[in-house]
Amino acid sequence: MKTTNNFILSHFPFPLTVPEVRLLISRFEKNDKAAKKTIIGFIEHRLNHRYIRPLLNVPPEYKSGFLMMAASCLLIETLQSFYEGENESEKGSGKAFDFFLHRI
Repeated sequence: MKTTNNFILSHFPFPLTVPEVRLLISRFEKNDKAAKKTIIGFIEHRLNHRYIRPLLNVPPEYKSGFLMMAASCLLIETLQSFYEGENESEKGSGKAFDFFLHRI
């Protein structure tokens, strides 16, 4: 199966594709402050739109503690993976939560 790297990862501050994010990372590694600012905005936008904003738009009759807890757990796992520099978290383990909660 053929895959493409040109799908849009985020629309902040403009549509960003995988090659464009890789270019930003390359520039960031060379201490490009503008690239750093764009990467920070990209991450904030992506996390906000994936984990926080959807909860703000759930109709009141469908809001539930379970939904909020599930999104919060996914966000914690993502933040801990970022902190550890991992592409993904260990499956079936509560270690990410232990490390995250002991770190704050």
